[in-house]
Amino acid sequence: MSKKELKKQRGITLVALVMTIIIMLILVAVTVNLAIEGGLFNYAKSASKETTKEKNMEQKYITLNNDLNYNDLIEHFKEDPKLNPDDGSEPQTGDRYEDGDYIYVYNKYYGGTDKFNPDPIWITNDSQNGWSVRVKDDTKSSYGEMLHSINGKPVNTLYRTFENCKALIIAPEIPKSITNMYATFRFCTAMTTAPIIPMEVENIVETFRECNSLKSYDKSTDSDGDFSNFLVPTSTTQTYTTFAGCTSMVIAPAIPDNVTDMTRAFEGCTSLTVASIIPNSVTILSSAFRGCTSLTTAPEIPNSVRSLYETFENCTSLTVAPTIPNGVSNLNSAFAGSGLIVAPAIPNSVTSMNATFMNCTSLTTAPAIPNRVSDLAYTFNGCTSLTTAPTIPSNVRSIYGTFWGCTSLTGTVTINTNTSSYGHCFEDTTQTITLNGSSNKLSAIAATGNNNNVSVAQ
Repeated sequence: MSKKELKKQRGITLVALVMTIIIMLILVAVTVNLAIEGGLFNYAKSASKETTKEKNMEQKYITLNNDLNYNDLIEHFKEDPKLNPDDGSEPQTGDRYEDGDYIYVYNKYYGGTDKFNPDPIWITNDSQNGWSVRVKDDTKSSYGEMLHSINGKPVNTLYRTFENCKALIIAPEIPKSITNMYATFRFCTAMTTAPIIPMEVENIVETFRECNSLKSYDKSTDSDGDFSNFLVPTSTTQTYTTFAGCTSMVIAPAIPDNVTDMTRAFEGCTSLTVASIIPNSVTILSSAFRGCTSLTTAPEIPNSVRSLYETFENCTSLTVAPTIPNGVSNLNSAFAGSGLIVAPAIPNSVTSMNATFMNCTSLTTAPAIPNRVSDLAYTFNGCTSLTTAPTIPSNVRSIYGTFWGCTSLTGTVTINTNTSSYGHCFEDTTQTITLNGSSNKLSAIAATGNNNNVSVAQ
């Protein structure tokens, strides 16, 4: 082969190589562009995020209750793109959006109506940073699915959304975007089935208050009052009146470890026979089981609790009191009207016992009163079976009506306080009672017995 021909062949090979490289670069550029424009990378990221979120959600439910069917639960919290309308505009406070059965308002929550203005009142809350929901018609028995977000902002507030929907029977599913469920189903008196609540919900104050037909949760269950596996959100810190007045509830749900306030949580749950285990985080149990007339056994009270105000008041089937831990200071009306036969020991931390055992008609023996107690007004008022009285310490500032109506009380009562608040202390007692002690008011106190049955020891 001549040199001329060799040069010619090499030139052709070099051109082919250059052309091949150019074509490959073009193909790479097209592929990358398609991946970016087609959302391939975004889809991969999104899929990764969703996988992580589902794993986290699964772990939360498994941690709370190993008996739950995760696959069933996850269906409640899957997002459908059609539930997230977005026209690209930025929502402004007061913006309204209507869809299906609902009205959505941005950064405002439903405040009810009044007799002067039948139109719904919407209250501004700029920190909400999301949409509130209210039904258009509160007379329906069922409602459709709710949106999850609107124009990029979450539907996060169900503040009184279904309040007074007295024909509602089965609650609709709750979007996983919701964080506030204040009074969501309050006074839904016909509702039999509660929804599963997302774990991210922080506010469940009064959520099911006075839902007196509530017997089950989730459409797939028929628990007949057994809520032992119902999941209370782990993000909430208080269960204030959450289930108050749910008269069909028989077994209470478990309370998460981070709850601190259980005020009136199960008040008036007249069918409740099994109470929740009280977490060690709880400090306030005021009226928590008040009026639970079927409750026969009280839950253990953790050392964290500081107030038992009205906790077991009118629990008429409760005959044995729980142990009261040292640290509790307020026992006002704690067991008033209950079925107690024997009173619990009172720890030294207690300072107030106003009406603690009032109208405990089966109580026969009173507990010793710690020296720190200052208020004994009405403590044993109406305890018609009480036969012996405790010593009244010198620090007590009120014995007003303390033994009023204790018709079986007899024997010696030692009173060491000089308080001037002693009116009606022994009114309507009928047995012979003798007073002694260091009080300088003994004669005046004895005069409160209106049957001439109370005297001062000589």
